[in-house]
Amino acid sequence: MFDAQGAPIIAGEVKSRPQDRRREIQELQEMARAAGFHYALFVDLKSVQLFDLSKAPDAPPILELPTRALLDAYASGIGEEKVLGQYLQRIVDTWFRNLLFPIPDYPRPPGVERLRELGLLSRIDGGEARVALGDYF
Repeated sequence: MFDAQGAPIIAGEVKSRPQDRRREIQELQEMARAAGFHYALFVDLKSVQLFDLSKAPDAPPILELPTRALLDAYASGIGEEKVLGQYLQRIVDTWFRNLLFPIPDYPRPPGVERLRELGLLSRIDGGEARVALGDYF
């Protein structure tokens, strides 16, 4: 996710079924830091975790939501066992776009209040979500 001037804010990785969750989070954090991002978002079928890259690599996430919250908001009724990586990536992309461009009279995206408290909603206002092929966006 990038701000209105195109500066990198949040790098994300979607892995529906990571083999080594902690290692993959550390690799994402390293890649995101090297690319100039301020935050790293890791999503799997268990949870959505946002990390502040200015903190220690082993610091807890500043936002953590059950992935079920995203599935309930954007894929109501589907079980986790039916969610593949690309589908989960599309759900996360939809969530990002709903954060960037709220729809009037539409339910608030999961985690929006916490992101507002953190000051991230104002940082991404007018920005864009860029989705790359594969598991990174």
